[in-house]
Amino acid sequence: MAKHLSYDIYDIDLSKVVDDSDLKRLLLQTTSKSIIVAEDLDRFISSNSNYISSNSNNSRVTLSGILNFVDGILNSCCGDEKLMVFTMNNKDNIDSAILRPGRIDAHIYFPLCSFNSFRLLANNCLGSRNKAWFV
Repeated sequence: MAKHLSYDIYDIDLSKVVDDSDLKRLLLQTTSKSIIVAEDLDRFISSNSNYISSNSNNSRVTLSGILNFVDGILNSCCGDEKLMVFTMNNKDNIDSAILRPGRIDAHIYFPLCSFNSFRLLANNCLGSRNKAWFV
């Protein structure tokens, strides 16, 4: 996506985010035309918790902080053209307030990759010069 759109990529490691203000600071440091990625959201926030839980630190990022992050309220002064990508293993554990339309507009399920799917992906990424590898 980033290559196709000529966007920068920012990978937000939620296990290193200390609190809502830390999350706000990270968001404000992103540039226009960027993709912001937060992986494994389900590891850090659940439907029955007001705080993000993290095994690596005592994070005090709140559900409200995440919702503001997703809504872009904190981002209003920094420009537009930002995409947010969240990965999760099980969306059933995520608070429904995060998953509602308008916050997360597209839910894409990626099953385990078969060899044929991998071959197609690799050929698309590497181009025809390396097709012999995947015949």
